[in-house]
Amino acid sequence: MIRLTKSGTGEPIYVSPEHLVEVGYDDKQTLVSTLAEGWYVQESPEEVVRKVLEWRLAMERYRAALITGKHEIALAECQHLKQLAGLEEQA
Repeated sequence: MIRLTKSGTGEPIYVSPEHLVEVGYDDKQTLVSTLAEGWYVQESPEEVVRKVLEWRLAMERYRAALITGKHEIALAECQHLKQLAGLEEQA
């Protein structure tokens, strides 16, 4: 999942990239539409797309590392996925 920020409230929202249908502007706000519903978010459409692409690439690298037994790489990609989901540990 990727973490986005709701417009207006600033609350985080977690979206599964597989469920994203559309990202675009609606009255100068970014509208993210999923299979179930849509939300206005603070991130630009370009930022949402970047996060989705990063998430998909990290997930593919994670899967490949698990299949090939490269556990150190899998662990690093797991950390990257946590960061994209907004679950990184606070310092």
